[in-house]
Amino acid sequence: MRRKHTYGLAFLAVFAAALAGFMLARRLIGPIELPKLDAAAQVQTILGDIDINSLIPRRTAQPQATSGATVAPAGSVIVEPAATIAPPVTDAPASVDVAVAPSVPAAQGDFEPPVESTPASDASPTPAPPVPTPTEPLVDSGYQFVAAGPVRGGTSDCPGVSIRGMVRDAQGVPLRGVRLWRYDQWGNEQVIESKTADVDAGQYDFPLGDTPNVHYVQVIDSGGTIISPVIEIQHRQGDALDATCHWLDWVKRADQ
Repeated sequence: MRRKHTYGLAFLAVFAAALAGFMLARRLIGPIELPKLDAAAQVQTILGDIDINSLIPRRTAQPQATSGATVAPAGSVIVEPAATIAPPVTDAPASVDVAVAPSVPAAQGDFEPPVESTPASDASPTPAPPVPTPTEPLVDSGYQFVAAGPVRGGTSDCPGVSIRGMVRDAQGVPLRGVRLWRYDQWGNEQVIESKTADVDAGQYDFPLGDTPNVHYVQVIDSGGTIISPVIEIQHRQGDALDATCHWLDWVKRADQ
């Protein structure tokens, strides 16, 4: 208990000394004046340096989007589309009234194509191509031999698939050893001579295959010079489709 009383006296002594020191300092220094501040002017100066308006978010009115218009986002550049120039309107051709037959409803399950009307045309109808006439053997005064008649085709009296015939002079006498040349469109060719025996003097024959082909026959001399027109023979095609033999006779011109 005595110790606590001692602490109380010491505290009072320190407090009295501090108070005496304060009073002595006030006499020596004089009264302490606090600086006077103009709070309103200072606040106004600080607020003047700060742009309060920039700190306050503003809500600007957004344009109303109309039907068919595109609203660009903020900060983007809007490019207006170029104006479309409509093409000049030309006078349309006068329409032709075409009568169309009324369509008749078809029974269920059946299909009937629509009837399309064909506009009348002023153009005259295309004439039908002329009917081809049989080609006559070519006669030229420059040739020594010409065909005695058209090519004949058949199956009777035909020992085999072939081109055959007779070579005669102007008086009808068979001529022996006359050379004949046959070739086709594929480059196949054959040269033979008319027969010399008495039983078949003047006759000749070219054996053929059964494949459809076009053959050409001419008379040539011993040196290979052509001395007759070329005669075309269609084998297994054309008008003589079923013919197995083709007969072609030659005659020597009297003035040669």
